[in-house]
Amino acid sequence: MKNEKYVLYGVLILVVIVLAFSLSGYAPGINSGSGDRQLPPTSQIIDSASDAVVTGTTGAGDVEIELIPHEVENEVLEVDISANTHSVDLSQFDLLKITTLEFDGKAIAPDSAPKLGGHHASGTLTFKVNKPIQDFKITIREIPKIKDRVFEWGLNQG
Repeated sequence: MKNEKYVLYGVLILVVIVLAFSLSGYAPGINSGSGDRQLPPTSQIIDSASDAVVTGTTGAGDVEIELIPHEVENEVLEVDISANTHSVDLSQFDLLKITTLEFDGKAIAPDSAPKLGGHHASGTLTFKVNKPIQDFKITIREIPKIKDRVFEWGLNQG
């Protein structure tokens, strides 16, 4: 009878552990960053010009990039950028060369951008836009695992 009690407790503990892992989204080989995980979309359309958009993950060989645009002030659009990874050296990417803002049929490079380095970096991209804009797209090219990361705000709303 005593041994049955220990077996029952062991099974209950095992069930609690499995349930905890399933609720946390972690399952070895599935969501462990091994590359088997489904990546977020490379393009998202957001209603508000100040909403954050995130692409990628911090999984193996990937980089999570988050952009948060601000309202245009003094003819300049500022966009906060955050890059996080566990496996990619960010110092090899020059945001001035690989980033483009598109609006009103124009495509421009940033006037300034933070230097990326290490595995975690943040700062502000600035673009001289000469007027308030609400519908725009920012593309960042060649950061693994996504060839072209497209961030959109206000476009195709209807």
